[in-house]
Amino acid sequence: MPIEAPKIVGLTSQSKVKIEPTRSAYQKFYHAPLDDKENKLVTFDVKSDIAEQPWSRWVIFPYPHFYNETKQGADNRLKHAKEQANRENTAIDRWVSMESGGIFKKRIDPITRLRTHDFRNHYEDRTVVIVEKSDGRRSVVISRTPIEFPQEAWDRAKKFGFKKHTVGSQIEAISRERGYNPTINKQDWYQSVENGQILKKKDESKPTRANILEDTIVQALRELEKQKPKKSRRR
Repeated sequence: MPIEAPKIVGLTSQSKVKIEPTRSAYQKFYHAPLDDKENKLVTFDVKSDIAEQPWSRWVIFPYPHFYNETKQGADNRLKHAKEQANRENTAIDRWVSMESGGIFKKRIDPITRLRTHDFRNHYEDRTVVIVEKSDGRRSVVISRTPIEFPQEAWDRAKKFGFKKHTVGSQIEAISRERGYNPTINKQDWYQSVENGQILKKKDESKPTRANILEDTIVQALRELEKQKPKKSRRR
């Protein structure tokens, strides 16, 4: 039995980098265009309330716990977009919210660490996608394709401050300083790195950020549509 496509989709961003993958994922999963005719995409310009470069880590204060800043950013965007939709009386059938950041450390075996004398934490860029129905059912999915951050760009962004500087902006800056790929973009640099190194030329055989976002949104929609409706409580 075919799954009925939602008529109105709310996206918690107005970035083209996120809009296009949302449209293509909708088309791919529901086999219907999100063309703003029969099925409409409503975008919301809301804040994530986190650093420009989110990253997940163990923190001590106010108590020891693992802080997933990337997921927190996606949750915050969703919360603010819902509040705006309520103020504007905009009904949304399906919400899509996403945030990218350094979410997992690349695992390096102890022998390699000793051999290379590299004891730093190596982070990978992942995207958290939250898809939610109007009845509150939701799925939270982390992108399956990790992209290792170049260590020099990570260290530089951290030195300048993650609050305002992203690793992507430093990958772009380093690439231009060295006369590498002039078309590199801080929003989509996935084809310009490999094994934690910045490439001199873009490798178009690699997936773009848009490809990975589309795949992750489709995965989130698939998991959401498998869920059974919530049972109403009897009074």
